[in-house]
Amino acid sequence: MPLTNREILRTFHICFDNKTGTAFLHYVENTGFFVTAAHTLAGAQIGDCVLFRCETGWRQMPITSIFFHPDGYDVCCFSKENLPPEKVPTPYKSSKTDFGGELKFLGFPHGLHNTYQANGYSTPLVRTAFFSGVISLKGKQILLLDGFNNPGYSGGPVYSFDERGHPSLLGIISGYRYESRVQSGIFKTDEDGNEIEVRDFYTKPNSGMIYATGLATIMAVVTQFLCEK
Repeated sequence: MPLTNREILRTFHICFDNKTGTAFLHYVENTGFFVTAAHTLAGAQIGDCVLFRCETGWRQMPITSIFFHPDGYDVCCFSKENLPPEKVPTPYKSSKTDFGGELKFLGFPHGLHNTYQANGYSTPLVRTAFFSGVISLKGKQILLLDGFNNPGYSGGPVYSFDERGHPSLLGIISGYRYESRVQSGIFKTDEDGNEIEVRDFYTKPNSGMIYATGLATIMAVVTQFLCEK
């Protein structure tokens, strides 16, 4: 199921405090602003600069307003001056997301981006995931997706699709779950070729389970952000 220019061209590569991630432009009525994962802008305040990647390099954009979820969910909204000029889009229609339903998410993994530019900005890469369900993690309700996420997708939008294939915002990428320690040991071979586990060492491989913040949580932050803006 394809995405449209509306989704592609409103997704941006950002950097703050030497941490890169993804943000997307969102509208409520006639007000435009950006949404991203809170950890990509940890510590940011009004007046700080977020870097946006353009075809000529990184461009500094001062933050004019910012709001983090008060209960620690991994989502925040922020604004800057001189938002990209564009027609205010029609709001997305809500769509039912079935277990196992196909999803698309966008972002800039490992700093990579598409080779074409749009309005002077870098454009994202797209990946596919599937909706596994909702879990409770440290007291928070988190969407669990079946797919493969990489550093740089944090803050990227996740889209589901209705029966006609029209996309609808479902959530934003937060991170991924590491494999359990018992499955992450380090091994070496002895002189006979036998595998021997190296004690007290382990890796943290990507488990293929993606954490995402759901739309209801995003809209709760959006409502408070617009009230304080």
